Amino acid sequence: MFRKKGQAALEFLTTYGWAFLVILVMIGALSYFGVLDPSRYAPDACKLSGTLECTGSYAVTHIAAGSTVALNILNNNAETVTITKAIVSEKAAGVRYTSDAITETINAYGSDDVTFTMADGGLTSDMLGKKKVFNIDIYYTLPGSNIENVIQGTITTTVQ
Repeated sequence: MFRKKGQAALEFLTTYGWAFLVILVMIGALSYFGVLDPSRYAPDACKLSGTLECTGSYAVTHIAAGSTVALNILNNNAETVTITKAIVSEKAAGVRYTSDAITETINAYGSDDVTFTMADGGLTSDMLGKKKVFNIDIYYTLPGSNIENVIQGTITTTVQ
């Protein structure tokens, strides 16, 4: 009498075990192929902390010769700032890309388009068309000073 109940319980658990295993494999496959990637649904955004702000347009671009980050930056500082370089890092991979040295001046309370070209080659071609989150450090100086200040921020966008 107990053997038939035990066999029924074992068959019941085995059936549910196989169903659970199939569900796990399906979730794994969907994750592997990027269907469940939450970053695909994150809105594009550019945020800088401090006296410099991202306004309007921004883009992260990869071409065969290298990569660029283009931002429209608003200077909320009472003084003119001179941007000297940027360090961009991919948040997920922790890879850092340093820009070529630049000298871009933005007047007090003014805005300007600034493009950083990555000195070390930049992004890889497998990032094209994927939404990525980048940390960015923008280095700048104030008039009459050689001290570099830094503004940190994030850019969430699709790599073009």
